[in-house]
Amino acid sequence: MSRKNTAKVIELQPAEPAALPLRARLLAIQDDGALLVQLPDGVECACDWLESTTTAALALAVGDAVLVMPESADAPAVVLGRIGRYRAPAAQAHLTLEASDK
Repeated sequence: MSRKNTAKVIELQPAEPAALPLRARLLAIQDDGALLVQLPDGVECACDWLESTTTAALALAVGDAVLVMPESADAPAVVLGRIGRYRAPAAQAHLTLEASDK
């Protein structure tokens, strides 16, 4: 008794190469919070902002160099952060009150 091979051959398509972050220039901060950037090829696009605990206090300004993850088929472009020289975090102000009596 012979067995027939019934396995199906599936052709795999090469995956789209993963998008790499790009350097861009911040052109404007729109009223709705979208960030308008100019990519290296001169294309302008509106981006979302990646908010995290480290970026929450970061103030962007027009002209800043930023790192952008380009848009994909299912998501808009995202500004990941500002590009610049490292600066140590500023010491946070604090107040200490001590009392010896009530």
